[in-house]
Amino acid sequence: MQAAGLRCQAIRVDEQGLRPDPEAAPPRIIYVTPAHQYPTGAVMALPRRLELLAYARRHGSWIIEDDYDGEFCYASAPLAALQSLDRDGRVIYLGTFSKVMFPSLKLAYLVLPPN
Repeated sequence: MQAAGLRCQAIRVDEQGLRPDPEAAPPRIIYVTPAHQYPTGAVMALPRRLELLAYARRHGSWIIEDDYDGEFCYASAPLAALQSLDRDGRVIYLGTFSKVMFPSLKLAYLVLPPN
C-alpha cells in the first residue's frame, strides 16, 4: 500500500479486532480482516462491525474488507461480512479462492458497492 503512495498508520486491535480511535484524524481508507484479524486471529464481533461501519459513515471513510479466509469458522457460525451490513456503500469486499480451493490458484475478486 505504501508503494502505491498511501500513508499507513497502525490502529489499535483488541480481542474483538480493530478499534477506531475517536481522537485520531479519521483515515480515508480502513483495511480490515474481520473474519480473522491478521496476525492475531481475533474475530471482529458483530457490535464492533456495526461500530466500524458507523465510524466510516460519520467520517466519510472507505473500508476495504479482506475476507481471505472467512469460510474457515470452526467454533461458531460465521458472522455477516461488513459489506452485507453496509447500507451506505462504503465497503469494498475482497476475497480469494486460494485458501478454499488450491493454494497455487492466485485468483482474487472484488465486490464493489453499487455506486
